Amino acid sequence: MKQDADVIVIGGGIGGVAAGALLAHGGRRVVLLERNGFLGGRCTSYEKEGFLIDVFVHMVGRCEKGPFGEIMRRVGRPEGLEWWHATPECRPVCFIDEQRYAYPDASFCSREELIDYYRGFGLAEEEVRAALTLQDSILEMDYEETFTLDDVPYSRWVKQFTEHPALLALEHQKALLYLVVTLKEASTGEFIRMMQNCQRDASVGYPKGGCIRIPEAMAEVIRDEGGEVRTSASVERILIEKGRAEGVRLTSGEELRAPLVVSNAGIRETVSRLAGEGFFPSDYVEGVRKLTTGKLVEATPMGMLYLKLALDAPVIKDPMILRNVKEGAMKGSVELMEGLVQDRPPSGYQGINTFIPVTSVMDPNLAPPGKQIVNFFGLAPLESKNWQVWVDYHLGYLFHLYPEVEEHMMWYDTSTLSGISQFSGRLHPDIIGIVQSVGQTGEKRPSPVTPVDGLYLVGADVGKDNIGTELAAESALRLADMLF
Repeated sequence: MKQDADVIVIGGGIGGVAAGALLAHGGRRVVLLERNGFLGGRCTSYEKEGFLIDVFVHMVGRCEKGPFGEIMRRVGRPEGLEWWHATPECRPVCFIDEQRYAYPDASFCSREELIDYYRGFGLAEEEVRAALTLQDSILEMDYEETFTLDDVPYSRWVKQFTEHPALLALEHQKALLYLVVTLKEASTGEFIRMMQNCQRDASVGYPKGGCIRIPEAMAEVIRDEGGEVRTSASVERILIEKGRAEGVRLTSGEELRAPLVVSNAGIRETVSRLAGEGFFPSDYVEGVRKLTTGKLVEATPMGMLYLKLALDAPVIKDPMILRNVKEGAMKGSVELMEGLVQDRPPSGYQGINTFIPVTSVMDPNLAPPGKQIVNFFGLAPLESKNWQVWVDYHLGYLFHLYPEVEEHMMWYDTSTLSGISQFSGRLHPDIIGIVQSVGQTGEKRPSPVTPVDGLYLVGADVGKDNIGTELAAESALRLADMLF
C-alpha cells in the first residue's frame, strides 16, 4: 500500500513539533497534523494592536541548557531559539507582604540573599537553618536515590526539615508553580529531580519572540527537511490493522498512511478516542484510565484565570514578580478554596500567591515602543456563572500591588483553563497534562511506547524530570533516541 509519509504526527503542540523536527532531521518524511489553525497548543501567542501576547502564562526552566536547547543542537540549529535570562540588574523578585527580596532560588540569588529572604518571614535562626538544610538536601541528593522517593508525598518529606507554616506555604507555592499540584500530591522524587535540573543549570528564562517562537522554530525544521505541517487538519481516527498503526483518517474523510504514528493528543485521548480501547491490553487501558491531571482540576472545581494587560507606559521594571505573606497564608488559602466551591471570590487577598511575568521586560519587541504587556494568573473556578466577578477580583489584587497599573491600563484580555482546554482537545481540563504526582513518576510514568506496534506518544503526559513545556520536549528526545 502506498505510504504518504514515514511518520504521521498528530498534534502541533510542543511534543508534536519537537518530535517532528527530530524525526525529519533524521531523514524521515514527516506529516504533522494540527486540529487548530495555529501551532503550539498551550505554548502559543497571538498579536493584538502591536502586542504579542501569550495565551498561557509561561516561563522556561532550563532554556538552551535543557530539552529545547538539546533539540535545536540535534537538528543543527543551536541558534534557532534565543532566550532572555535574568541578570543581577534584571531578575525575578519576591515580595513578603510589601518588602522586596530576590526570588529565593539558587538560579537567581546568592546564599546571603536567600538567608535574608527567610529572615523576612520573621523566622528564628533555627528555622532559617532548617530552610537552608532543606534546599541543600534537594541539590545534593544522589540522582538514583531520588527514585526511592517517587511515591512519597512532598508534604510528608519536607516536614522532616520544618513544619513552620510560612516555609510550608513557600514550598506549596513552589509545587504549584513548578508541578501544578498540591504539596500533598507532589512526588518528592520528581520534584527533587526537577529542582536539581533547574538550579544546577541556573538557566530559567523566556523565549525571545514570545512562546509562539518555540513551535515556529521546530516547524521550520520540519518544512526545511521536506516535511509537511498542516493546520486545521483534525484527526478523527488512528487506523490500526492487524494490531499495527497504519495511518490516520481525518474528520474530512481523507486517509493518510504511514508505518509510524506519533500522537501528541494526550495518552487518554489517544487510547480512548483516536485509537479505541479495544486495540490495547485491558491492564494498559485500566492504567490509562487511572491517570490523573491532579486535584486542582479533577477533585475540586479549581481552574485558572489568565489576565493579559496592555499598558501605555512601562510601569513594572521587574521581569517576574512573586509574592508571599508573613501570616495568614494558609487561612487565606482555605477561604479562597471555599470561594472557588461557591463561585464567589473571598473578601480579601491573603490567600493569593502572586505570579506575574512581564514579558515585554524580557523582550521589548513584544510591545510597541513605550508600552508594556503584563501577565497575571490567579485561581478561579473551572467554570463560573459570572467570570467578570473573578476578573474584577484579580484585577483588584493586581491594582493593590501596583496602583499605577490601573492608571496606565489600555485594555486587557482573559483566558480561562476551561477555554484553553477547548483548543487543546483534552477530555478533561488540565494545566500540564498527566501531573507529576505520587504514582505517576519514575518507573510509573507513562512511556512514549504503546502496546500497539507503530504507535507512539509524545507530550507532557509522557515527559519526566522537567517543567511544563519542557516535559513535552523531553519526551520527544527520548522517542527520537528509541527510533534511531
